[in-house]
Amino acid sequence: MAEAKSTTVEQKVTETKKVPGITLTLSLEEAEVLAVVGQYIGGDIKDSPRGQYREVVKALRAAGVRSYGYGNSHPSNLVTSGSSLYFKNYPKNSTEF
Repeated sequence: MAEAKSTTVEQKVTETKKVPGITLTLSLEEAEVLAVVGQYIGGDIKDSPRGQYREVVKALRAAGVRSYGYGNSHPSNLVTSGSSLYFKNYPKNSTEF
């Protein structure tokens, strides 16, 4: 069911301009899994990719996606204890990111 397509979205920073974006269509179950994965990602919110994932989870929650368990069938109840992923900080003086 997952589907992705490249789009252009408007984003207001100090001016409104068109920036590249992605539209991702997921079933509710797929979106819940994506939100659960984020609960197990660590890293600095400001100096690593963790900050971008935080924005993904905020958007999912705004769309009504629950990110923690409400019963045995929720994906968060199926994660192995102690599972985690951790982002390192962005390299200093790097043009890569």
